[in-house]
Amino acid sequence: SCFEVIAALGTRAGRLAAPPVAEVMDSEPAVVAPDTSLAEALRLLRTSGRGCLLVVQGGSLVGVVSERDFVGLLGRVIEMPSGMK
Repeated sequence: SCFEVIAALGTRAGRLAAPPVAEVMDSEPAVVAPDTSLAEALRLLRTSGRGCLLVVQGGSLVGVVSERDFVGLLGRVIEMPSGMK
């Protein structure tokens, strides 16, 4: 999570320390395909404990979907006029 990254950075003399990304990265990120359903992606986010999923197609990163994306989607659904839901 973002908080783990910040904690791993620590502080040194009032400034953020600068370890390499390799020390804080997730070496086994959760990955989905572009055609993964939103329901499956949300289930994977919840069960994996991660804050985002890498979207990979043909071995290439094509995007990232995050908890924030789902919160935004929920907000748009809640704000829709009742006849459009």
